Amino acid sequence: NQHDYMNILEYIHIKTIRSGAPTDSKVVDGVVMRKNVAHRTMMSPIKNPKVLLLDTGIEYHRKHEFTRLQTYFQQQGDYIDRLVLKIQNLRPKPDIVLVTKNICCRAQVHLLNERITQVLNVKRSAMRRLSRATGARIVDCADHLDKIAPEKVIGTKCKSFRMTHFGMPPVRTAQMEGECNT
Repeated sequence: NQHDYMNILEYIHIKTIRSGAPTDSKVVDGVVMRKNVAHRTMMSPIKNPKVLLLDTGIEYHRKHEFTRLQTYFQQQGDYIDRLVLKIQNLRPKPDIVLVTKNICCRAQVHLLNERITQVLNVKRSAMRRLSRATGARIVDCADHLDKIAPEKVIGTKCKSFRMTHFGMPPVRTAQMEGECNT
């Protein structure tokens, strides 16, 4: 079809990492980002991961009102526990959660105990590439996870996820590779 035009340059990106020789270069069939996981115990490779993309964070945003400190912490804890439970109850349960903002410490601990890898502060452009590659829908509000069909939210087209470190200390950069079927 002559009206069907696809600019392939939108899907090809070159990442430069200052270390090694030019012969160390390689082509990755998938999505590569300079990001790190929230906790170093999450760095093991994952085969056929199930991916959840959140265009938000997992944290408590209180309304601007006066409240007792104890009440605030109770509300915060209850809210975070409910969000994490919604993520845990998704079927299939995600192996990786990527967010554009932050994940509070309480949620990180709960997700770590469930063996869910977390990647924080992912750029929206990278989220769109990940969505296209994994088949995951980008969810803009974690509160509504239980109201969306899990098969539309969880991406399952990815073959592998791994963290790779490049460079020598103290200059260490992390690279996430997701070799995805597109």
